[in-house]
Amino acid sequence: MGKDAKFDKDMERHLKELGCLVEQEAVPDRLRELAARLREALLARQAAGRLPDQ
Repeated sequence: MGKDAKFDKDMERHLKELGCLVEQEAVPDRLRELAARLREALLARQAAGRLPDQ
């Protein structure tokens, strides 16, 4: 394997790892955002006296 081919494979591996890290960071951020929106919606329903049946 030549230097260029090894460099290309290394770069591809690093980009894949970086992509995985970005996804791992994005998921908790999205979950926090969704949890905050859900909490706001539940508080609004509670304030309006319309809580769902449990």
